[in-house]
Amino acid sequence: MAHSLRLAHFAIKPIPHNGVVTPLADGDIIVIERNGSIDPQFVSISLQTAPGMWFKGIEAHGGGAVTKIEAEKGALTGDMTIAAGRLHATTLLFVKAKVFGVHTGMYELPAEELRPFLGRQITFDWQKD
Repeated sequence: MAHSLRLAHFAIKPIPHNGVVTPLADGDIIVIERNGSIDPQFVSISLQTAPGMWFKGIEAHGGGAVTKIEAEKGALTGDMTIAAGRLHATTLLFVKAKVFGVHTGMYELPAEELRPFLGRQITFDWQKD
């Protein structure tokens, strides 16, 4: 079962003055980076990993549909955009390869938590596994 998260569980760049980032439940460190600006009615999400890191993914579940972005060994598969009106009905599931490479849902984040990032492109930088 995936652990429920809130935005406060993530370090958001710039990282606070003490530089300490608390790992998530499975020891992962995922940092949010703010990038460029987009239409203020949307938030654009991408995923970044370090070269050599095993499979990581983010799935957006909402309205019976699933949208996925994936990264492995630093290679990315694109980004996703969520409209402001869909944030309340969407959940982000953070997935990683576990034993035998099985893709396992690790963390759930209600997309409503991303409301402060409307009009922005953000990157979830999965820094530590």
